[in-house]
Amino acid sequence: MIEHPLVYPDLVVEDAVGVCGVRDDTRALAEASAASDSPGRALDLGAGTGYVGLYLAQRGWDVDAVDVSPRAVELVKRNAARTGQPMHVYQSDMFASVPGTFDVIAFNPPMRPDENEATRIATSLLRRSPR
Repeated sequence: MIEHPLVYPDLVVEDAVGVCGVRDDTRALAEASAASDSPGRALDLGAGTGYVGLYLAQRGWDVDAVDVSPRAVELVKRNAARTGQPMHVYQSDMFASVPGTFDVIAFNPPMRPDENEATRIATSLLRRSPR
């Protein structure tokens, strides 16, 4: 597993191969999710690195983070420990293992082409390559 820190102005998280990393839209989602004047209970759904949940926790939110990937769950736990932010972290397929209700649910799904799109792109590239 290759890991490296991702640095943003006020939060540093580890990234790992096989876990969706922090992108510009991740940071925008975190900022938008924290826009409430009074922090409450938040769910970081499909947490990946845990960036969104950690961003919210830094601002006083009570955060639960879930991901279907065991690798992502371990990464979120490490990032929470590293930053000193308290978070409840679960391995869950969407809401299956998530207790309670939330004031904010942040979900930033992975942006990957589906298999048909990936096949179309690969085929197109192969057709244009020199033989």
